[in-house]
Amino acid sequence: MSNKRKSKYNLSATEMEIMEFLWDANKKSSASEILKFFNENKEKNWKKQTLNTFLVKLIEKGALQYDVAKNKKYYFPSNQSETKTQHIKHWTQNFIEKTFDNSLYNFLCAFTGGTRLDEKAYNELKQYLEEEANR
Repeated sequence: MSNKRKSKYNLSATEMEIMEFLWDANKKSSASEILKFFNENKEKNWKKQTLNTFLVKLIEKGALQYDVAKNKKYYFPSNQSETKTQHIKHWTQNFIEKTFDNSLYNFLCAFTGGTRLDEKAYNELKQYLEEEANR
């Protein structure tokens, strides 16, 4: 059995934890601030290099950016990941584009598994489509 934690919205569980910390902090944070939080509050017992590995991966995935001030890096969510909701929206749009040929129809067919929508789901979808049509 694998001990690896599942990925969520293209982020590993630990990367998601780091992003949630940064979203909640709502400010640019240094690696030492992030490290202190996780070691003191999440019992991670990370070394600097461990955190740096996660930060580099988040930058490579486009979820994180940094500024340099006084030779120190300060990390913050990228524009596409400014909030958790924006990150999920961006990830979902990319997922539909890459996996379902950018077809909402193909996505919905796969999502429903070929079964009929129940009345509640049908009405919610109908309401959404009507609202979109009136924009």
